[in-house]
Amino acid sequence: MKRIRHIAIPELGGNRIAIDQHKAVVRAIIEGDAATAWVTMGLHIRSPLRFVDEIQRRYPHYFED
Repeated sequence: MKRIRHIAIPELGGNRIAIDQHKAVVRAIIEGDAATAWVTMGLHIRSPLRFVDEIQRRYPHYFED
């Protein structure tokens, strides 16, 4: 995951996505919406997985068959 994060941030805009997700979690907490905060945090935690296909296409030597 660390390698995915380090590639996704500069090349795929992962930092902007993460910031937006953090804001959404904080907004839900401030509004007292625990369910939305829970769901949004879960999406945030799994979000690096969305970048794997593109990273694998760009850097196939980082992956094993």
